[in-house]
Amino acid sequence: MKMRISLFFWSYCTEHDWFEMKLFSLVLSTACLFGID
Repeated sequence: MKMRISLFFWSYCTEHDWFEMKLFSLVLSTACLFGID
């Protein structure tokens, strides 16, 4: 599942600007904080 998330993350990074990427990584780290794989 983590591999799938990171693949999605990288494809997201290539299609969006750095601000949206920062928002997404914030959401992703919050999800990891709550133990969501």
